[in-house]
Amino acid sequence: TVSEIAYILGHAEPVLVVCDHGHRTQLDTALGQAQSSIPSGILERLMVDSQDVNAVARPLPARQPEDLALVIYTSGTTSAPKGVPATDRIELRSADAFAQVWSVTPADLFVCALPLSFLFGLHTATTVAFAQGAAVLLFERFHPVRVLEAIERQRATVMLGVPTMYAIMLEHVAQTGKLYDLASVRLSASS
Repeated sequence: TVSEIAYILGHAEPVLVVCDHGHRTQLDTALGQAQSSIPSGILERLMVDSQDVNAVARPLPARQPEDLALVIYTSGTTSAPKGVPATDRIELRSADAFAQVWSVTPADLFVCALPLSFLFGLHTATTVAFAQGAAVLLFERFHPVRVLEAIERQRATVMLGVPTMYAIMLEHVAQTGKLYDLASVRLSASS
């Protein structure tokens, strides 16, 4: 929500905020509520327009293992969300541990239809893949048919989701009788 975004902006004190076009209004409202003048950019424009990148970018210093990589916020179900910091070292070691256990290689193709505002989507379904040179099919939101079709068409090898996602995909297959070739999936995991 706008109030949650405003709280996090005030608490985390980011130096740059990037959002997609569909969330620009929410971000602008949250920046106003937080009384913040943090520079911001639209992801779609930053991806294609170097002038926009130069307007919000600044040179980054060389990274060190103990540098702050991210601050992920808890759900805040019992109180205000709490920012949990993680360093580059923590993120990379965690990604390497998952990759070893799951035998991730550059040949893998992960499916991520999870929100990137939570660690399962942001770290487990993407960082683990990227750290090993694997690719990620990234969905804006979960839709059972689109995910099943993409797995079949793209020959995805790793599917990460929450139990409800798997249940919805199974329900879709049971209701429609449509079968999908998911033989390429060698690993499916849930949180």
